[in-house]
Amino acid sequence: GEEEVSLGDLNMRLGILTRLDLGTRIYINADRSVPYGEVMAVMNRMRSEGYLKIGLVGLEDEGGAAPAGAGDVATAPPAAAAQDAAE
Repeated sequence: GEEEVSLGDLNMRLGILTRLDLGTRIYINADRSVPYGEVMAVMNRMRSEGYLKIGLVGLEDEGGAAPAGAGDVATAPPAAAAQDAAE
């Protein structure tokens, strides 16, 4: 959803929302004011719990178009990404 979750509560909320299905695709939305390191900390926390299908939601620029290369970015390790593509 669109609700904020603290890093300390992230694992519990993910477990509840995904019903512990580690194959659930999860999207992260952060505006430009959020430091890169904080976004990476969230993604690393998710990956450490076993969630490997993580995507980034691209921001729209002021003209209304998504920046080049924005959108779903796979963060799974290459072996997992290859397996996911094979399914």
